[in-house]
Amino acid sequence: RLARPLRHPFPPCPVASPPLLSEMAQLASLQGFQMERILGSYPSKKLIAMVGTLEGKEGKAVVVLDKKAFDPDTIASDVKQGNLDLDFENAEYACYNAELPPALNRLSCSVIHPATEKHIAKYTKEDFQMVAESPKSYAEVTKPYVEREELGKRIAWVYNIIDGEKEVERVLFRDDDADTGFILLPDMKWDQESVSSLYCLAIVTRRDLLSLRSLSAQHLPL
Repeated sequence: RLARPLRHPFPPCPVASPPLLSEMAQLASLQGFQMERILGSYPSKKLIAMVGTLEGKEGKAVVVLDKKAFDPDTIASDVKQGNLDLDFENAEYACYNAELPPALNRLSCSVIHPATEKHIAKYTKEDFQMVAESPKSYAEVTKPYVEREELGKRIAWVYNIIDGEKEVERVLFRDDDADTGFILLPDMKWDQESVSSLYCLAIVTRRDLLSLRSLSAQHLPL
């Protein structure tokens, strides 16, 4: 006697369609990038930022190259595959130029297009000054600037994440509470491989919090 197949009590969950990739998410190489100038080079961070144009596209483009962290799980075997060329030696010290396998030379590449003057300014190396901001100067200078310049298109990428329109697959945790809700996801600075360089971004879902100045005792549950 044949057993009747069991019918699942619930209908199958619909399979979500993969998100449509933007034009900038479909680059296969940087062969069409024409560099105009280097915005900033940071040897200690192994990072360089450039501005230029992309072939066939209008507007400026910013390209940021950042050396990925070494993988502790494979470094022991990876270094054995490299070649060394002596630079100099002194007493017990020897300094070499090393040619290592491609796995140790991976880069993180960020492309911003169309890049605004603010994007370009963000990655342009400059001298910094420290300013003591008072509540008065925040109310009269900083807050109006944030409301005028930073909201809207400038942080559209934040709203895209909050609204679930972009980077849905990268979200590690999401709390949609109206008062204390936040989203946790990997920052672009992290290669999502090396735990030692773990770097995540927490974004509050409330849109009335502009900066640390917006926080008070009522926000402690956050």
